[in-house]
Amino acid sequence: MNVAGRARQLAREVGDRCDAVMISKPANLRWLTGFTGSNGSGALVGDELIVVTDGRYRIQIEHQLSEAGVTAQVLIGRKLDDLLLSELDKRLGSSPRLGVESHHITWDRQRSLLGQLEQRWGSAAELEALGPVIDDLRQIKDDGEVDRLRRAAEIADGALAEVMTELTELGPGSYSERRLARRLESAMLDRGADDASFPTIVASGPNSALPHARPGARTIDRGDLLIIDVGARVDGYGSDMTRTFAIGGFTSETEELYRAVESAQAAGLAAVKHDVEAVAVDQACRRVLAEHDLVEAFVHGTGHGIGLEIHEHPFLSRISDAMIRSGQAITIEPGVYIPGLGGVRIEDSVIVTESGHIPLTLSPKDPVVAA
Repeated sequence: MNVAGRARQLAREVGDRCDAVMISKPANLRWLTGFTGSNGSGALVGDELIVVTDGRYRIQIEHQLSEAGVTAQVLIGRKLDDLLLSELDKRLGSSPRLGVESHHITWDRQRSLLGQLEQRWGSAAELEALGPVIDDLRQIKDDGEVDRLRRAAEIADGALAEVMTELTELGPGSYSERRLARRLESAMLDRGADDASFPTIVASGPNSALPHARPGARTIDRGDLLIIDVGARVDGYGSDMTRTFAIGGFTSETEELYRAVESAQAAGLAAVKHDVEAVAVDQACRRVLAEHDLVEAFVHGTGHGIGLEIHEHPFLSRISDAMIRSGQAITIEPGVYIPGLGGVRIEDSVIVTESGHIPLTLSPKDPVVAA
């Protein structure tokens, strides 16, 4: 990954909107510097980086910046904002404009920063709301990021295949939702994942009608619809995939749900390419579900970006104003949920190209698990 070049990207993007940019969001600080500590912030002045953290990370930050090829001034202390502003005081003029990640920073911290600016520079100093400018830069993945996303997807694919083979061999009643979720996470770690990229969702029978059900004590049994939403994390980058299974086979009702979602997801994937509106991909899925009188049962968005965060820009939904662009990593995940019957969701992660997409998640969509 060309981490060292990202500060220049940010400097070009911000232009003359401010004299310095404060980086407060951990994922954005990691993207710019390679630093993964739980306490830190940074600033960009011109194209020079300053990073502040506490003493726990003195050795770690030097090592991670060196590994990433990033040159930055590192300051160690307890009051990080004071440290950062003291350094900016040495570099900036008499009426600086400090750009902040206004979508991330708290109101209290904003007021505190503004007060400190006024104490140091007077009332002419100001905060500039930059919004998700770094989040937007992170949307286009470089080759190193794609490699990590692909490896994370491979690990999740392999773990799901391993665990579903066990479930088939042992038969219905052998696993609770919670046990199956923990088994998936263990299999991903054994295959080289740093962690699960989010808490694994295993939802069976009536629980599958809950889009973000937490795995519980319910035993997976014959006749259930079973939703598994799983992802691995590799070097900070996470995969995301959902498959739905029919334990012992479909009923006519559950097969109708599955085939409708399967067709909707195919339509959504077919709509993905560079310079398409995100809302158009969402609409492609909803049109298919409307043909089956199931569009009202589709209660969430069609997809989202993935990377250092499991849900990041762009977001694909009915109200999205985003554009799909080549180099983005996104999910396509329509689902329908019928209380008392169950739910179906099918999700894949892909890399957008000029003419379509390259799949990251490759698990087969063979839904029937033999009883």
